[in-house]
Amino acid sequence: MQRLVRPGNVLAAALALTALRAIVQLATVAWPIQTRILGYLAGPMLIIIPNLLAAWLAWKISQDHEGPSAMGLCWRLMMLGAAVNALRNLYEVSSFLAGRLDPARYPALGLRQILIVLSLLLMIAALLSMWSSFASLGLGVRPRVLDVCLTAAILLLVPPVFAGRGLLSDAISPYAVVRYLQYASPFLLAVPAALAVVLCRISSEMGGGALAIALRLFAASFALRLIALIGATAPWLRGEAILALFASHFFVVLSSAAHWLVVLGLSYRWELSHSAIRLIRRYEDHGAEELAGLAGSLTSHTRP
Repeated sequence: MQRLVRPGNVLAAALALTALRAIVQLATVAWPIQTRILGYLAGPMLIIIPNLLAAWLAWKISQDHEGPSAMGLCWRLMMLGAAVNALRNLYEVSSFLAGRLDPARYPALGLRQILIVLSLLLMIAALLSMWSSFASLGLGVRPRVLDVCLTAAILLLVPPVFAGRGLLSDAISPYAVVRYLQYASPFLLAVPAALAVVLCRISSEMGGGALAIALRLFAASFALRLIALIGATAPWLRGEAILALFASHFFVVLSSAAHWLVVLGLSYRWELSHSAIRLIRRYEDHGAEELAGLAGSLTSHTRP
């Protein structure tokens, strides 16, 4: 399993399944009646896969931290956030199989918003836990100008979504709590995106590496999901023109692809753990030879 979740393999899987999602979306445009079932099922199923992988990777990374620690809590919360997101999509699949497709006719479908918000809150808590770990070392306590500028740029993505909130999928729900939870989604996507940007800057100042790459990918994932929401709420994408039709499907594919960025980020972080495990095992199995080689190297460097 470790080889399958290496960054290169994860990227290949992400590109392949994103391409599959794009093909399905194009098929629903060309043959809407024949591909109706495939179109409904492809979306949730192709989001369940990366979220289950993300949950597994976060769980494996959390095992690097024994005992209570802010960083260990971060990965465990991230594991729960990804698992809840997978559960939300499983709920949508089960609703489709039961014939519950229209939120207006089946208000219970809107309860998915509870799982969406819970998943985002867990992700926010995970990144805050990581920030507290850095802050305990005196890092990231004072915001930089770049942090403020990038956070402001991310927050600028929220008003367009909120302005078009009436076009969101559960905006017609008879339950007020469902509508309000959906209205909160753009804000809850912007917060972890901004947090990941700040954490990435802190990590880069510490030397960069796998964690900095992972945090860049996390920030990109949440920002792209927010951009996809802008596409879902844009009135000009509701027309029957070919360009509007293809643009709306592009944003659907973009949202699906964004989930893979979290998996890719976690795979970079897990590669770091896996490299450490391989090094430990190498010294356990061939400790004498490794130490002899190291001693010989030091001796050759210290000779006049």
